[in-house]
Amino acid sequence: MFAESGLTVREAASMDEAVELIGDQEDEIDLAIIDINLTGDPLDQSGVELARLLRKQHPTVPVVAYSAYYSEDEVDPDLHTLFAEWVVKGSMSVRSLDEFVDRCHSLARQHHRSNE
Repeated sequence: MFAESGLTVREAASMDEAVELIGDQEDEIDLAIIDINLTGDPLDQSGVELARLLRKQHPTVPVVAYSAYYSEDEVDPDLHTLFAEWVVKGSMSVRSLDEFVDRCHSLARQHHRSNE
């Protein structure tokens, strides 16, 4: 859906792949959607670590949290400043998924324009 909306999509299947991808992209990242749980362990929050790393390397890139295990109110309150938006997997209808893609597209456009 993101590619169909005009965004270039890069995917990483692990923390290592994501770190490599972030390093390779330099200033080409306009938006990141990060699964909070990258390992399949419900207690894992490695996506938070990845978001913090991304924030250090690309401080203005909007980061969206995507999680099946955690809702926004179940994690450290300091994370509210780390993520532009928080989405719980399985909680969206087709309509809200379309709206989510639109919001992400808007965040990416705003970031891209501010870097031109």
